[in-house]
Amino acid sequence: MSIDVELKERMVATLLHTQARTGITSQQQFIRVAIDQLCSRIERDYNSGKPFAPPAEGINL
Repeated sequence: MSIDVELKERMVATLLHTQARTGITSQQQFIRVAIDQLCSRIERDYNSGKPFAPPAEGINL
């Protein structure tokens, strides 16, 4: 996974300034939490709060 330099710098600054309050102590944990929260929000907004089914075989994402 690649990420723009500005976005990575923003993440690192956010992580360093908030880790005592959020308990998130690594970039990997930050990314996992962010993905989980965004997926949950999109599932709630567009799929009645349920996880989406995996794509059909043969469909490459």
